[in-house]
Amino acid sequence: MISDVYFHSSDPLLSPWPYQIVAGGRSDVDDPDGIVSRNYHEHTLILTRAGKGQITVTDGVFSTTPGSVVWLDTSRLYAHGAAADHHWSYLWFALSGQDLDRLYDQSGFAEHPVQDGHSDLEHDFQSMIQTLVEPPLHADAVLNARFTAIAAKLFASRREGAINPRHDPITGLLRRMRTDIASPWSVARMADIANLSPSQLFRRFHASTGTSPVSWLRHERMVLARHLLVASSHPVASIALRCGYPDPFHFSRDFKHHHGCAPRDYRHRNQTT
Repeated sequence: MISDVYFHSSDPLLSPWPYQIVAGGRSDVDDPDGIVSRNYHEHTLILTRAGKGQITVTDGVFSTTPGSVVWLDTSRLYAHGAAADHHWSYLWFALSGQDLDRLYDQSGFAEHPVQDGHSDLEHDFQSMIQTLVEPPLHADAVLNARFTAIAAKLFASRREGAINPRHDPITGLLRRMRTDIASPWSVARMADIANLSPSQLFRRFHASTGTSPVSWLRHERMVLARHLLVASSHPVASIALRCGYPDPFHFSRDFKHHHGCAPRDYRHRNQTT
């Protein structure tokens, strides 16, 4: 597997732009390289340049060919890699942000993660990645404009799918939890929002995400914490509160458990000056 990966950090609490583009790159994989199934808790868009890929989600297995666009919510169960006996070359970028879950759902990718016939988007993807490689002073504005242009083209081509997006109680719950991540969530409240019993909630949540509601929420909070530690200069106690931890000690304990170091050490190792 050969990958060129480029990262970008911006503070979502200060940025006036709705989306945070966190990384992007170019990848070439072969069947023996295996599959990717990490839980990044972000949305990822993939454009196939050459070869054939295979995408697995809870609803089935899908193939990609040159010009295919894949949109994944990586907080849900998924896997991707080169199809058997094939080479797969693709461009990709990962992002989070305002109403992204809604856009993902209403554009039809939640039901069918692969959309063919978008070779014309290669220039847009390359421009997005080049901005990550050599970011201008106004990089956030440029990245937001470029993603919006890509999303508009994808949304227009899936217009019929946008009319009646599926109603999935777990999708709705995930959206609420992401929007109000600092809230003192309880299983009872989650079950009430999803209109499910606690046992139904656990069963359906695990089928969709591969984990429990509490573990998913903790992971989502840790993703946000990592981002804020690197992209901002906010005090650790302030970041803890933003991530749903009124007690900074509890936050530091959870963070160290997940990352093997204290929040301040993580910031020192990863924050650029």
